Parts: sequence; structure tokens; C-alpha cells
Amino acid sequence: MAIKAVFIVQSLVFPYSHNLAELLKQLDNAGLDVPASVRAASQLTVFASITRYPNFGAPVTKNQYEAAVTIAGAVLAWADDIVQPRFADDTT
Repeated sequence: MAIKAVFIVQSLVFPYSHNLAELLKQLDNAGLDVPASVRAASQLTVFASITRYPNFGAPVTKNQYEAAVTIAGAVLAWADDIVQPRFADDTT
């Protein structure tokens, strides 16, 4: 959702997709600076299927979990830096 929030505040139309690599590529193509720590989120796309469909692959390891949390934190921080200034002066 954080990535799609960036699309919205940038007035870009996002595709109905859970493919994080494709979403980030579109933001990059639109001229946004997408750092490597955020592009790493493409590794998380597989978890969209694993969590959506029971028994779709091996259980997540502790290392995978910790890496996913780190990447997700980088994405949230990046998106927050883009989205929050848009609402900083909003008093409604």
C-alpha cells in the first residue's frame, strides 16, 4: 500500500498488480528516485502468493522473515518521506 500511496500523491495511475518490481519500475520510469534498498522489495512479491494461497510453497524461514521486515521498513520510510510532506500543512 505504501508504494501505491506514492503513485497517488504523484498523480500517477497505478496498475492493479501485486508485482512490486513492476510497480517500482513504473515509479522509476516516472522520474522518482527509487533507492536500491526500496528496489529490493521486488523480492517480497513472492510473499503475496504465499500468504494468499495456503500451502503454496515452503514455510518462511527466520532469515527470510527478518530480511522481509528490513526491506518493508525501507519501503515505508521512503514512501513516508514522499507522502507525508504532501499532508504536512493539511489542517482538515
